[in-house]
Amino acid sequence: MARTHVYFCALFISTFSSVVLALEPVCPVCSKYDYEEKLLERVIRMEFTVEKIVNDNKAAVSDQINEGLDIVRRENAQLRELISEMSTNLTDYERQQSNKVEESLSSARASLDDAIQLTKGYKDVSHIRNCNVHTVNT
Repeated sequence: MARTHVYFCALFISTFSSVVLALEPVCPVCSKYDYEEKLLERVIRMEFTVEKIVNDNKAAVSDQINEGLDIVRRENAQLRELISEMSTNLTDYERQQSNKVEESLSSARASLDDAIQLTKGYKDVSHIRNCNVHTVNT
């Protein structure tokens, strides 16, 4: 009977220890995958953080590019207006100068016609042609 009692005690201890070990939660420190799990969680969190930063930067860069394009478009429109205005001013200036040249030519023609009329009144023009011009020697 003592032998049966020993078997019974051994069976009881092995069953009790199995039940106790089964009921105890597995210690995460003891898990052989604990390091990999923590590393994977950290990598996933970093991936989400990086995606958020990239999306924020894309939006900021896109906004800056659009602002720059708006500035360039406004300056381009201003330059086109300025070029148009300068072209108009140049055309007006050319007309004014052309009119001044025509007036000067008309005045010169009129003076020449008057001089011709005066010379026609002289019968003898030989004294005008033989006029001695004195030059200053330097």
